[in-house]
Amino acid sequence: MNRNLLTHSSIRTVLFSVLLILGGWGIVGSLLQVYSSYQHYRQSENLSEWSLLAEELLTAAQHISFERGRTTVVLRGTTTIPASDRAFIDKRRALADSSLKTALDGLVKLPDSGHSELQAQWDNLQRFRMEADRNAEQPLPARDAGLPDRWFGAATDLLQAIQSSVEALVGHFPPGDQNARLSLLAAALLDLRVTSGAEASVVAQLRATGRTPDNAHLLHVYQLRGKEDQLWHDIERLASYTRAVEFQHKIKKVKNHHLSVLRPLQNQTIADLTTQTAPSVSLQKLTVASVPTLDGIAELMTLATDKARRDADEGMSRSRNVLVRNSLVLLMGFLVLILSLRYVLCSIISPLEHVDREVRRLGAIPPSHNDAENEIDRISAATIALEKSLCDRAEAEAKLRQTIEELQTAFEQIKTLKGFLPICASCKKIRNDKGYWEQVESYITSHSDAQFSHGICPDCVQQLYGDLLSKKTSTSIDSTEKT
Repeated sequence: MNRNLLTHSSIRTVLFSVLLILGGWGIVGSLLQVYSSYQHYRQSENLSEWSLLAEELLTAAQHISFERGRTTVVLRGTTTIPASDRAFIDKRRALADSSLKTALDGLVKLPDSGHSELQAQWDNLQRFRMEADRNAEQPLPARDAGLPDRWFGAATDLLQAIQSSVEALVGHFPPGDQNARLSLLAAALLDLRVTSGAEASVVAQLRATGRTPDNAHLLHVYQLRGKEDQLWHDIERLASYTRAVEFQHKIKKVKNHHLSVLRPLQNQTIADLTTQTAPSVSLQKLTVASVPTLDGIAELMTLATDKARRDADEGMSRSRNVLVRNSLVLLMGFLVLILSLRYVLCSIISPLEHVDREVRRLGAIPPSHNDAENEIDRISAATIALEKSLCDRAEAEAKLRQTIEELQTAFEQIKTLKGFLPICASCKKIRNDKGYWEQVESYITSHSDAQFSHGICPDCVQQLYGDLLSKKTSTSIDSTEKT
């Protein structure tokens, strides 16, 4: 800062400027922290909302997967739809529609979320649902043979749209975020659920119709299995990032049932159909065996989405606490700045200004410092001038004391006679205070420090010894003449 500016600025201006600079720096830092914590809170809030949307999408996908498989089996069946299957399908539809509607209401706020495609596929599935319901009520010979494949394709398209929306949601998550990994894990489980459900549905359809599988069917099954194996590998890798041992154990349990229980039954069913031997695995047994695998995958999806949502909620809670704490720090900063300004004004500036006014009023400021500097410089100059004045005064007082002492000494050495002295006109005696007559010498000696030494003046010599002096002079003249 310019020295001249400091020199000629008022102390009020300087102190207020310093306080405002320091306080402003602290407040700006607090504002940045508040802004950063607010952004983090908003991000955590978005993560919580996105995790909830992903959970709703995955929940809807689970129910649609169950609906897809059971409806396909019913449409390819040789009997009318049982009441238990009807109740199962209606329940899955209601749950899927509820979750999907909630997800679509949230996705409409996000760009590139696949909302339009998802809505279109859902509307398309609604039309196929009505067609499937009408077809299921028809006698067996009157049913549409191609409807099961079209229905299965429409449901699969909706599941793929859901999966794309989940991946779009995960794309909004920060890189490396725990919620992103959990959502990716849930998306992989959804893909596995769709793939496993497709395989289970194909094998169940072959078993329900009793047809010998052709090469296209076999190729499709093996492609699905290859994708399943890759998905299991990805799921185990993603699960290792969660550091949840219990979650990893559940994945191994579901995988073991899938590969060691369900798949051997499917292999046996395909082998029986291919060799056209008597089926050793009933359709009910095959369907029942697929339930633990599909339900286990669905449960893993639920666990992943629940954990992602809980983590997001906990992160949002922590971000909220940080935002509140930083806001309180900012408020305290404002309060401290205001109190500091008040303290400086009342305890420093006002007393200095009062002293400055008094110094000006008393005229103690040298002319050269009257308006050139600030209050402290003027007070300093007045202090220096006052110090010099006090030194000069002390020196003058010292000289005065010395003079007084010298005069006192002289006074003590001198006694002055004053007033009327009664003196005899003849003998020149003086009458003292007691009425006695004293010789002049005695009176003066007693009333002063004077001392007398006796002599005789020429007049008295002439008066007293005039004759003697005249004879002596004549004798001297005669002797000279004789000589």
